[in-house]
Amino acid sequence: MQYVEIIGLVSRLSAIDLIDFGIGSDQRPLPDPVACEPTGNFDSAAQPNGAVVPTTVPSGASVALTGIRAENAALHEIHEASIISNTQIPEFGLTKDLIRPRCSYCRCR
Repeated sequence: MQYVEIIGLVSRLSAIDLIDFGIGSDQRPLPDPVACEPTGNFDSAAQPNGAVVPTTVPSGASVALTGIRAENAALHEIHEASIISNTQIPEFGLTKDLIRPRCSYCRCR
């Protein structure tokens, strides 16, 4: 499940880069690489659920990293800090510093 750890890392770095770009800030330099092994902390409850990787719940973008709890927690932590928390997603009238785009895909009408 090293794939899940790589996807988690890349998705968090991409989110930070996108936020920096969106606010007109310079891109942050990457730290020097450090040799280490993947954690291997795969959740034994994760099963094939129609996603590319095993998950602990049915497939969907918000659960893609549930096979490794630390990656899933880190994803939601950065999402909450930069956008909104999972519990706020159904609150379509919620207004924070940024507004949510209206789209037919997520039915935010």
